[in-house]
Amino acid sequence: MKRNLKIIGYLISGFVTLIWCVPTVNATAIQISGLSVSPAIEQLNLTVNQQTASFNCLITNNTNTTLKLTYSAQDFTALNNTSGSISFLPNSSPSTTYGLAEWIRFGVNETILAPKGSQIVPVTIINTEDLSPGGHYAAVKFTATSPLSSVSGDSFTANEVVSTLVFLTTSGHVIQAVKLKPLQLPWLTLQIPTSIHLVFDNIGNTQTVPQGLVTITSPSHSNIAKGPINIGSGLVLPATSRLYTVSLISEQTFNYPGIYNMKVSYQPAGSQSITTITKHFLYINEPLFIAVGAIIVIALLWIIRRYGLRQIYRMRRQA
Repeated sequence: MKRNLKIIGYLISGFVTLIWCVPTVNATAIQISGLSVSPAIEQLNLTVNQQTASFNCLITNNTNTTLKLTYSAQDFTALNNTSGSISFLPNSSPSTTYGLAEWIRFGVNETILAPKGSQIVPVTIINTEDLSPGGHYAAVKFTATSPLSSVSGDSFTANEVVSTLVFLTTSGHVIQAVKLKPLQLPWLTLQIPTSIHLVFDNIGNTQTVPQGLVTITSPSHSNIAKGPINIGSGLVLPATSRLYTVSLISEQTFNYPGIYNMKVSYQPAGSQSITTITKHFLYINEPLFIAVGAIIVIALLWIIRRYGLRQIYRMRRQA
């Protein structure tokens, strides 16, 4: 009897440990580079009769070394299903539908930047007939090709590059439209979700900002958690998809088991058309799940003990 109780105790302990096991993540420090640029992102608009669009970049040399800087523009694309990661396209590749590098001009292509000094760099976008309506984007890159002087102890890295991401919208047939991919939500959960990952496809021709609200409702249709979509106003680029993580703030401390609903209402920024997606899931609170699991384990052990021993006894008598 004591041995069976020990077995039951081990099983329950292992069951509870499995439920409460949570992985940990180590944080890493962020280092400041030798060069810095502002703004990090520039958004511009071009009307039909507007010949150019211009802005300024401020480049700062954070080192104690005099640097030679060169300027360039390079097209990029977004990596699908990520939180805004991009990939630069080779300069030798043909211009993409949404590329912008071909239309970017600088007054000069290089400059000398003194230690701890700053330089304003004017950037101009030329509006030509082959610049199609809709969204275009490229990176304005500043490269420290080589130091002109060296200071002992300086941490400068040769060919260090900083960039400003430029997003342009030209007038004409502009379409801002996004579509939510199917929600990845389990049908059974032991906890009310505290966050949800949403992936939006940009099915228009212009970079846009998805906005909206995620709400979770109980079987009695009361709101128990909610969270805004894309509070950082991150862009999703045309013909790409982007991942957004939405944090959900709980409005109740205790929830009964039952069928719950997650509702996602979204729209492109500035649009009045709202799309709503709803998905159902079964929620069983964790203490109840543990209690039911423990009862099942105890019941199975009792059945095995009672009927298993009888079977063994009968087999011995027959032998």
